[in-house]
Amino acid sequence: MSDSPPPAKRQRPDDQEIVRSEVWYDDGSVVLQASATQFRVHWSVLSSHSSFFRDMQGLSQPQDEPKVEGCPIVELPDSAQDVETVLKALYNPFLFAKKSLPLSVIASHIRLGRKYDMKEFLQTMVQRLADEHPQTLEEYGILIDLLAVVRENNLFALLPSAYLRVMLSSTQYKPIF
Repeated sequence: MSDSPPPAKRQRPDDQEIVRSEVWYDDGSVVLQASATQFRVHWSVLSSHSSFFRDMQGLSQPQDEPKVEGCPIVELPDSAQDVETVLKALYNPFLFAKKSLPLSVIASHIRLGRKYDMKEFLQTMVQRLADEHPQTLEEYGILIDLLAVVRENNLFALLPSAYLRVMLSSTQYKPIF
């Protein structure tokens, strides 16, 4: 990424200022624009993860199309936050190694992974969601065992807390233990 400060903001025809994201590579070959935010990235990186961008890269561009520093601009109808989240992960796969990811990050990858045919990202996030959000009571394991121990031993004062933990674990996307 560039260490140089971004140039002055430009105006869009609808008077919305265009800003550069921190995802801006000086040697990038394409500028993605989501809302009023631009991201300069590499076609090779996009196309290695997405058949959508791979196919788009092969399309010829009219000569009179606007460019940024010689790079074609691809306008995306997605939120700038979703695009930035996914691009950061494309350039830093260690982000997936984090033990816990916010639901907004998982959702961004699922939305754009499905839309732009980013199979590996989509599969990774769907699996992560499934791992953190079991589909059957048996998969909750220790929580069900906790309820059984509390009930079997007449520890009724602990029942509300134990039930609350089971309920919360079914609505949160991070492990409770």
